[in-house]
Amino acid sequence: MMCERVKKLDEEGKRLDEKVKNFDEDIRKLKKIKKLLTHK
Repeated sequence: MMCERVKKLDEEGKRLDEKVKNFDEDIRKLKKIKKLLTHK
């Protein structure tokens, strides 16, 4: 029983890690776009 719960938590944690990574990439892209726009 505990093993199943731990496995589930682990999977959810990995999914959150993926979301955070994607979020970081999006922020980086937005910053690049902002720089390009402010240079004009």
